[in-house]
Amino acid sequence: MLSDISALLAGIQVKEWDLLLMGDGSGSGHACPGGWACFPVANDKGNHVFLDPVFGAVSHGSINLMEVMPYWHFLHQHYYYMGGAETCLEKKIQVHVITDSQWAATAMSGRGKITVNRDMMALFAIFRDWGYQIHWHHVSRETIELQSMADRLAAQVRDYVKAVEHPPEFDEKYRT
Repeated sequence: MLSDISALLAGIQVKEWDLLLMGDGSGSGHACPGGWACFPVANDKGNHVFLDPVFGAVSHGSINLMEVMPYWHFLHQHYYYMGGAETCLEKKIQVHVITDSQWAATAMSGRGKITVNRDMMALFAIFRDWGYQIHWHHVSRETIELQSMADRLAAQVRDYVKAVEHPPEFDEKYRT
C-alpha cells in the first residue's frame, strides 16, 4: 500500500496538479444511510500539504451518490471557504480525484453511456464552469493508504447515522 503521494502521482501519470482528492463512500442502498470521506492534498510549489479531511452522512442515499459526495463536499468547501473562488480567477485549478469506484471514474469523466445518475454529473458542472479541471482516476482502495482511511471513516460516519433514530412520537403521532 502506498503512503507516498509522489509514487501515486507517478502511477497515474500525473505531472501537473493543484489538488489531489482521495476519498470513498459507504452505503448499502438508496433506502439506507450512507457516508463519505475525503482526504485532500494540496500542491504548494511541489510540497504536499495535507489538508483537513471532510466527511459527512445522509439518512438515505444511493451507493453511487456516496461515491461522488466526498469530492463534491471538498470542492464546495475549497471554493467557498479555502480561497478557491479567488484562485479560479487567476488560473485553472487542476484537481485529480482518486476513487475506487469504477462507475464514478467512468461516469464523471464523461466516458461511456450514462443512463442513470446524470444529476450527479451536474453536481460537478458548476465547478468546471468556475475553473476547476477535474480528472477522475479509478485506483483500487488498497493502493493508497489515505484512500483506505477514507473507506474506514466513511463507514464510521454511516454507522453513526444508522444508529440515530427518529423520535418515537413521530411514528405514534404521524404514521399510525
